[in-house]
Amino acid sequence: MVVFNAGSRIPCKVTFQKNTTEWILQLEKGSHILDRIAAAQELSQKKGRRSVELALLKAVESDPFWGVRKEAAAAFGKLKTKKYDKELLRLVEGQDNRVKRTIYHCLKNYKGNEKVAAFLLEVIETEDKYYGIADAFKALVAVDSAAARKKAETLLDLDSHNDTVRGAAISYFGSVKTDGNYRRLKQLAAYGGTTWEARPQAVNQLGKYVKMKPETVDLFVDYLSDRNRSVRQSAIWALSKYGNKSHFSALDELAAWDPIVARHVRMAKKYMLKSKKTKKSALDKELDELHQKLDDYQIVTSHCSIWLTPADDDKAYLQNMIRGLSSEHKAPVFSPHCTLYSPADLAKSELEEILEHVAKGILPLTVMVDKLNFTSNIWKTVFIELEKSQELTWLQQKLVRRIPAPKQYDFSPHISLIYSVMSTGEKKGIIEKIPLRNSYKMDKISAVETGLDVVNWKNIAEVKLHA
Repeated sequence: MVVFNAGSRIPCKVTFQKNTTEWILQLEKGSHILDRIAAAQELSQKKGRRSVELALLKAVESDPFWGVRKEAAAAFGKLKTKKYDKELLRLVEGQDNRVKRTIYHCLKNYKGNEKVAAFLLEVIETEDKYYGIADAFKALVAVDSAAARKKAETLLDLDSHNDTVRGAAISYFGSVKTDGNYRRLKQLAAYGGTTWEARPQAVNQLGKYVKMKPETVDLFVDYLSDRNRSVRQSAIWALSKYGNKSHFSALDELAAWDPIVARHVRMAKKYMLKSKKTKKSALDKELDELHQKLDDYQIVTSHCSIWLTPADDDKAYLQNMIRGLSSEHKAPVFSPHCTLYSPADLAKSELEEILEHVAKGILPLTVMVDKLNFTSNIWKTVFIELEKSQELTWLQQKLVRRIPAPKQYDFSPHISLIYSVMSTGEKKGIIEKIPLRNSYKMDKISAVETGLDVVNWKNIAEVKLHA
């Protein structure tokens, strides 16, 4: 393990080209807390990796410094996995309060999980730290809004430092948007509706209703003359986001009357004057999507692609996964592969000669998984993104050098799992439930006739990697 600038003693910004295994090792073995924190932050971007999830959970449980445990918990939350709920609930026990609060925040990912909801309710009832109660309640809103609704009014009556708990309770009425909650927020935001410290939070939450109820902007104008300066400041920032030039006169009057907020008024007006990006109409968006689909399909009717293919055990594992997804989503079945180059429209004899040359002197290689991903391109609907290792890059470049007059090819190593037109929600659903291995063994190079009709793809030539 190599750690450059250990402990970040030299102020600088450095980009590291480390693979996932190296970051996990740094998280476990790094001698300085800042190096372990840096590893946790990097691993937060590696979604869909079981090894990453387990490494972060291990750090939350056993790292000797609370700051590393806190960052590891935050990184785990960013992975947005819905697994390991039992492990997270167990890890709360005995933790530093700052780590506990971060774990409560992670639990927001477990929407509809009854055990998590029951745990959060127990925390709200038994926790003796106000900030812990507030964070647990915010998580409960995301996990079980019905249970949160029953608790919200009770927590509105609980006094706490800086009105932390009351502010969290008010956030429920903005997070769960209904006509009844909107009316309740207006009551809480009104003078005398709740405590002096909590009213600005009610004004902030009303901003979430502007799209649904445009007349809310008029309320912000009224709040500019409120007796509570914090309420006035909240109204200023709400108008900076949702107001327009017609509100300048009301803002200027406030600045003249209350010079302390004049700076906020100037910043709000400056923000409102910034040119807004023109939003595309629904028709424009639909046309863009159609153009994208046309671009995706702009391939010749039939051409040859060169694949790197998995060894028998990993091939069977991936093939079973592809068949399951194809059956569930009525998509074509295909063989698992990592495309090295396309198109390679050459005679069969030329292809066989190229494959033999490339495979010679190379032993089967192991490709490391980076993460699961998806795009709007049908040929990368949902796929396993592979780490672009030196070994894999060298193999691909060796192949390209043997192809006569090769076209430019953007090599982004991956293994596709399904080809289909799907919604973003469907793709995310697939990613959440798919189990992944950390690596796959690849031992063959194949030339395959491909085209629009996936079911008619056929193998032209195949050579095993050999020394």
